[in-house]
Amino acid sequence: MFNSIKTWAINDKIDFRFLPFSLVLLYILALLCSEFFLGSYAVIGRYFRIYPIPYFVDLEILLCGIDAIREGTNPYAALCFEREAYFNYPYIWGFLSIFPFITAANHIYIGLSLIILFFLSLYFFIGKLCFKHALFYAAIFVSPAVMLGLERGNSDVIIFLTLMLIPLLVYKSKILSSILILCTSMLKLFPIGALIGVCNNPQKNLTKSVWLFIGVVISFLIYIYLTLDSIIQVSDKTPRPYKEASYGLGGMPSFIVSFFKVSADQSKWYFLGFTLLGLMLFLIIFKYLNKKVSLPKIEQNAKGSAYLMGSGIFLMTCLIGYNWEYRLIFLIFTLPQILKWGKEFRILKIAFLFAFLLLAWCSLILPVVGLLIPNGFAYFITYLLTMVLFFMHLFVILKLGLKILKHNLNLKLFK
Repeated sequence: MFNSIKTWAINDKIDFRFLPFSLVLLYILALLCSEFFLGSYAVIGRYFRIYPIPYFVDLEILLCGIDAIREGTNPYAALCFEREAYFNYPYIWGFLSIFPFITAANHIYIGLSLIILFFLSLYFFIGKLCFKHALFYAAIFVSPAVMLGLERGNSDVIIFLTLMLIPLLVYKSKILSSILILCTSMLKLFPIGALIGVCNNPQKNLTKSVWLFIGVVISFLIYIYLTLDSIIQVSDKTPRPYKEASYGLGGMPSFIVSFFKVSADQSKWYFLGFTLLGLMLFLIIFKYLNKKVSLPKIEQNAKGSAYLMGSGIFLMTCLIGYNWEYRLIFLIFTLPQILKWGKEFRILKIAFLFAFLLLAWCSLILPVVGLLIPNGFAYFITYLLTMVLFFMHLFVILKLGLKILKHNLNLKLFK
């Protein structure tokens, strides 16, 4: 019996994509059963650590602000949830007001559509899977980090679906890819990190890629300048999470400042010291590993472009400092490329996958760890995992940049 199961698991003719999506279906059915038979999906949702509040609440707040823009009133003063003005998105989201169906009254239908489109896009993106890869995707898909964003109907899911058009449809066109990245960066700032993906396939039209990169960055900076007041207003209304259900490089110094009860005037020096210490630590590690660890292959296709996009976004969000954990969905872009790395990068591959998996499940892991050590110190797991994963992605990106630079310098020397 066990031999037949083993043979079935290693059969490369079987597409095991049905495993992660079947698990997702069971997950959703469990929440629906909780909703209809136990009075609320929150009864089971609490055990899944998705912090249940009225479902699709983030989407409802976004659509409420869009309704206000449609009516010509101030979206930042609109009472969208619990009679509070929670709308904290750039005003440019108002372009959706031209679509009559996109209203707060329809937020449940729109939220369900986002979930369907999210997993449908992933079905085509991840491609055919072997048994082991299917198990890993299943663990990521039903992780608290991914499901939190879908349960809230957060706008990051909309950003994700927009950027998914690049590896699925337009990755060969750097112009179209750049336009999509620029548009999503105007909706939320962090997607500008995906612009690294434009630098894929450097052997072809490098000059064009560089100018395109510069053009998008300049356009993005002009947008920030023109909408700075709105961006500041949004920033002031946006919480800075650094404990539960969050990640980012701001977590560690924030915890230290809070633990030692440092005053606001002195806290900036702690943040500066942490930044300098982290930078020095990375430079030392990079110098040591640069010659010992070779660059894993970044394919010059949709998988390679998606990896660079996801990696760039993760680095950007970490530098922003504070993020709700659902923003980790963008690391899914990196998975097809990482899973394809060969045996020579087995340790690096396992490190990437294991760190992502632990970070995605931290909301479920931390309460258990908190039983063994003081709960506050349990958050160090999230902070350390974030830093490790940040350094690993930064290491690969810098190695790739140095390789491109060296390649083109050699070409110029031999011309």
